[in-house]
Amino acid sequence: MIAAESNSAIPKIRARFTLLIALAILAAGCSPKATPKLIVGMELAYPPFEMTDPQGRATGVSVDLARAFGKFLGQEIQIQNLPFDGLIPSLQTRKIDLIISSLTATPERANKGNPELVQKVNAFLKEFRARGGFDELGDRYLQEQKQAFRQMGIPFYF
Repeated sequence: MIAAESNSAIPKIRARFTLLIALAILAAGCSPKATPKLIVGMELAYPPFEMTDPQGRATGVSVDLARAFGKFLGQEIQIQNLPFDGLIPSLQTRKIDLIISSLTATPERANKGNPELVQKVNAFLKEFRARGGFDELGDRYLQEQKQAFRQMGIPFYF
């Protein structure tokens, strides 16, 4: 999370980091799929979080987070590029297993989905943070923001 909001870019960055909350809250539809592949929905139009590289491959903070989660689970990950307004309906209809995107945490979204997968997401996030995974993502994708915070004397938390 961001420590202060004295810069106009800070609220935008803070909104993006709600992806962690959305990941934990929206972890899976009502029941697990039979396929061993975990289908993760996101809209690849929000750099540096969800985007495509020049070859059209999914990349960004959320994509790397999804891949790390798949590795944690020992499951293959498939990124499903969907319009933002189609993410929740796709989860509800079980077209995707998980949303990793910048969503606002609301009481309506809390404690929804597959409790077993929510538990796995929470365990993953704890382990990922402890081993410095978020610092690595910040170094890879958010260098400019980290530098701007340093220049303002504001701690950068991710």
